[in-house]
Amino acid sequence: MGASRLITPHECRLSDTTYMGEIKVSIEYLRREGTTKTVACEDGITIGKLPIMLRSKKCNLHGRSREEQVAMRECPLDPGGYFIVKGVERVCLVQEQQSKNRIIIESDDHGNIVAAVQSKTHYSISKCSITFKKNRIVMQHRSFTDPIPIVIVLKALGITNDQSIVELIGTGETTERILAGCFEHAVENRVYSQNDALSYIGARRKETSYDGGPGPADDTAKRQLRRSKADEAAEFLGNVLLCHIREGQVRDDWNFKHKGLYVCCMVRRMIEAVNDRSLLDERDFYGNKRFETTGTLMALLFEDVLKIFNKSVRNAADLHLAKRAASRDLNLPLIMSSKSEIIEQRMVYTLSSGNWELKRFNMSRAGVTQVLSRQSYNATLGMMTRLASSFEKTRKISGPRSLQPSQWGMVCPCDTPEGESCGLVKNFALLSQVTLDLDDTFVRGALWNLGVGELDTISASEFTRCDKVFLNGTIVGVHSQPATLCRSIRHLRRSARLHPHVSVFYAPHQQAVHVSCDGGRVVRLYIVVSKSMPRVREKHMEGLRRGVVTISDLLAEGRVEFLDVTEANDCLIAVYPADITPHTTHMEVDPLSLLGVVAGVIPFPHHNQSARNTFQCAMGKQALGGIGYNQQLRADTVLIAGAYPQRPLCRTTAMNLTDYERMGAGINAMVCVMSYSGYDIEDAQVYNRAALDRGYGRCVVLRKHDALLRYQEVVAETVQDVVVPPPTDKSKRNQRFHALDADGIASKGSRVSEGDVLVNKLVPARAVAGKIEWTPQPVVFKGKVPAIVDHVIVSPHGTERDVSIKVVTREVRIPEYGDKFSSRHGQKGVVGLITDGVNLPFNQMGMTPDMIMNPHGFPSRMTVGKLMELMASKAGVLSGRFGDGTAFAGDCAEELGQTLVKCGYGYHGKDVFYSGTTGDLMPAYVFFGPIYYQRLKHMVADKMHQRSTGRRSMLTRQPTEGRAREGGLRIGEMERDCMVGYGAAMLLNERLLISSDAFPVDVCHRCGHIGYGGRCAYCRTTGTTSSVTMPYAFKLLLQEMQGMGIATRLRLDEPDYS
Repeated sequence: MGASRLITPHECRLSDTTYMGEIKVSIEYLRREGTTKTVACEDGITIGKLPIMLRSKKCNLHGRSREEQVAMRECPLDPGGYFIVKGVERVCLVQEQQSKNRIIIESDDHGNIVAAVQSKTHYSISKCSITFKKNRIVMQHRSFTDPIPIVIVLKALGITNDQSIVELIGTGETTERILAGCFEHAVENRVYSQNDALSYIGARRKETSYDGGPGPADDTAKRQLRRSKADEAAEFLGNVLLCHIREGQVRDDWNFKHKGLYVCCMVRRMIEAVNDRSLLDERDFYGNKRFETTGTLMALLFEDVLKIFNKSVRNAADLHLAKRAASRDLNLPLIMSSKSEIIEQRMVYTLSSGNWELKRFNMSRAGVTQVLSRQSYNATLGMMTRLASSFEKTRKISGPRSLQPSQWGMVCPCDTPEGESCGLVKNFALLSQVTLDLDDTFVRGALWNLGVGELDTISASEFTRCDKVFLNGTIVGVHSQPATLCRSIRHLRRSARLHPHVSVFYAPHQQAVHVSCDGGRVVRLYIVVSKSMPRVREKHMEGLRRGVVTISDLLAEGRVEFLDVTEANDCLIAVYPADITPHTTHMEVDPLSLLGVVAGVIPFPHHNQSARNTFQCAMGKQALGGIGYNQQLRADTVLIAGAYPQRPLCRTTAMNLTDYERMGAGINAMVCVMSYSGYDIEDAQVYNRAALDRGYGRCVVLRKHDALLRYQEVVAETVQDVVVPPPTDKSKRNQRFHALDADGIASKGSRVSEGDVLVNKLVPARAVAGKIEWTPQPVVFKGKVPAIVDHVIVSPHGTERDVSIKVVTREVRIPEYGDKFSSRHGQKGVVGLITDGVNLPFNQMGMTPDMIMNPHGFPSRMTVGKLMELMASKAGVLSGRFGDGTAFAGDCAEELGQTLVKCGYGYHGKDVFYSGTTGDLMPAYVFFGPIYYQRLKHMVADKMHQRSTGRRSMLTRQPTEGRAREGGLRIGEMERDCMVGYGAAMLLNERLLISSDAFPVDVCHRCGHIGYGGRCAYCRTTGTTSSVTMPYAFKLLLQEMQGMGIATRLRLDEPDYS
């Protein structure tokens, strides 16, 4: 065996392999040696391979310096956080789910109050709900055949005293009236004791097979394991109902007091919501949401796969041991190694397909992973922060889609797609973090030490009088001073005695204190305010700038802290230092952190209409620029990169966090805002040809063409596809091979046109007389525009012996009529006119604009931020600095005007211009300055399509559909209606019939059926048919209906034989 070496992610991309590492375990098992059994220990057993996330601790890029990453052909700015599966970069989207183990009070479709809780542990998931039925409270569960009265449930949980039930739930006129009916419900069913209640519940449970576990396997033994209905009900209450509550359960004496108290809290909140509908919970409230990150999803998947692996290994071992005449002893490491493909194949399939199917929780989700977008550097960053909702996209409901107040600072308010996914696919804000599951031992110990009374030691009156304390949705005790408890927990967190992600808040209307340390909560960093002063001072900021102080130091000193949505509702947060009052508890780190990664590059977004910022978030991902320092070494299917990207003259502070300026996606254009020539209406733009010749908006299209040399079986012989040299004959017929080298592969730098061969590949067809015949299967260049071969990559394909040849062609595109551009303010437009610079207006210094924009694009769009960007960029150029367009801050318009005046320009950014055609002074000032413009991926060269005659569909004989198949130009229903409105009957007949699928058919005058050759087969006559031209698709419809037994007859006018 050769020496092993580290594989880099770049190699996996090029060779179409999966970037993964081996899983090695240590095992201990009993081994038989002769007649004795010994304990065998084996280390370093490989049980499979696991895909590795880039930039994780197990990745080969972790801890590497910039120079080492460059040597490995990786971009140092690449964010990581994705997987490479079969050469394709795939990312797991954060999944938004409803929170588990929390009581949700809501109203159903009939107006009844429902208290629901979905319990989830590491081994099971169960949902139960309490609702009203005929003015009586009942509990519903999928294991019940009928709803169970709530008093019977409480008695089964051990609260048998009616007075205790009333004391635990509460008193009051409404409460007593509702509980009276519930007690009558229990008496009607003759339930007085716990045993009666358990028997009642056991009789109404759905029958399930009882697995007795390891032991006798015959039916007699299983029948002996059957228990009473009460025992089965007790087992259900202990293990299934409210399964997240496990404290204080003594299954031998049926003690379920903790669950009984929890149910009492649910009933109490229900009854309170009957009187006050404002106490209903909001399902879309972000405190009731949990987010599953890549680590959580991969952990669930690996656990499921590992169970399948263990079961397979156990079955193989049992099969080996069942053989009495086993030739050799059990070799468990060998069995485990032979089953290692189970984990690898399942993990790779799940990541490549995105279908998360887990048997344990009956989970089945599609689209969890998606191909990482490499349209631009900003698109890659935006996809890493994306979160997807589990809500169905097709449902037209506004609740989950609307912008919730609880999303403040957690989710970007601008970055969401248009269309059916609007509001369902969101992006995290800049400072958002998702918590991980924490060990609650320290939090639980802190609660006991802070005076939380245990449930087993308190009376019913104390439970009602004191405030309940919940830890991750589980009730752990009561406390008489909730404000003091919350203050103490926060003090422990700020002194680094508890994890920074622990949250606590007091809900007075619930009479409860909620402490959370579970995973999936979204938290955000805030500055702590003490005595009306922020605890982060200028010296701390200076320490952060110099790298002497870290955020962890500030967290340990209690100067900053993380708050989740629920705790933020319990705080008074100031946005600016001037907003601090004596009651303020926290302050924002910076208002710009409300936005996400993509929206953070918009200058002056607070001066724009909100929809324009949303449009820019979508178009900013399509802007052509750099995607990585290694973009020339990649072999993506299609990669469009800007040729000369620039840094924007008007920048934002958010760009410091994303390195956006190192991967620019636009160019600073000198823009005149004026009407010119009529070619700039409806957002069209006039461009200076000289600017385009100098490289404005130019882009490079890299396109991959690959050939795979496979091994194939030909007459019991394994033969590989081959690449042969081009023909030596230089005739016109062989001109398409001109780009090939002597090895049969296109040479680097050669120019190729449509139809030219890139790889001269032959595949074995068959063997005749012991000799293999080869069939040409060349890789042909199909582009409409000539291109240059940029580079060629020959590498092994996957883990097999196959060889992959990738030829990457390069095409330089200059902006042309119809190409799409946009500014960073959602104002898109196309190239309407390209004219010489001598025809364009010029100012006193002889400067001509790169482009001219119509001023009518401003009033209705209300993009004042674009005007501010021009002012800031112009003032920055003249003063030798970058303009500041940071959200909710940035340069002031008045200061920008004064800077322009100092430099000899107009206060409002307007200049004097002269006509380029007449040379006369223009009678108005022109708004002129630099604006950062982005060229988008939508180009005419990729969409232009025309056709005269061409391919037709085999079935319908109509022209094929689509540009890729050289399809026809379809006249749809709306186009047809326009022709009908104009009365263009002959044009309609020509487009819908003659130019499509006109077909002459013989139709019989007598029976109306289709004949052939002047003869009707149905009437068995000759000379009774006439030729009718009809669409072939209509003729096909008639024949298909005949095949279903439906006779369709065509009525013709009587023939005129005169």
